[in-house]
Amino acid sequence: KPSGFKNYIINGGFDVKQRSVGVFTSDGYTIDRWFSYITGGNVEYLYNSTYKNYAQLTVSNTTDTITLEQRVEFPDKYSLETMTLSFDLFGPPSASNAMKYEIALVHTGGRASLFHGSYSIGAGKKSITFTVPDLSGYTFDASSYLEIRPFYYISEGTWTGAIGITNIQLEKGSVATPFE
Repeated sequence: KPSGFKNYIINGGFDVKQRSVGVFTSDGYTIDRWFSYITGGNVEYLYNSTYKNYAQLTVSNTTDTITLEQRVEFPDKYSLETMTLSFDLFGPPSASNAMKYEIALVHTGGRASLFHGSYSIGAGKKSITFTVPDLSGYTFDASSYLEIRPFYYISEGTWTGAIGITNIQLEKGSVATPFE
């Protein structure tokens, strides 16, 4: 398979920072192609020798809201496709519950959550495989997208602390392959 064409996430390694850098504490686009809803906590893009560029999401209060999402254009081209979302997670706080993810469809009629769930809280490579439902019954325009949220915390009331996430990849198929 040729390289450079399998990852539908843009800037999944957080290498491009043309928009801005620093600590983000309010809703909006952060670095290139990444959007966050933030109330109370923050998102910061950092670097270390092990993980290279990564996003650090800090929950400072159990009523905080923090999401990390990318909006993938032309959602209708993914209809009935089996997809795998994978990423590296590290430094999670101690907690008894899991981290949460969501895949949603934003279309001319509104927003529909397609998949949501959780993954183990421990550090390491995470992957989520799902099949996009038949989207032929939806109407799309230029503002439609798949909303890919590998992480969200919305007033969970369960833990506080910081986690790091990097190498986010969305690809066709049921197997997570090495990050591209």
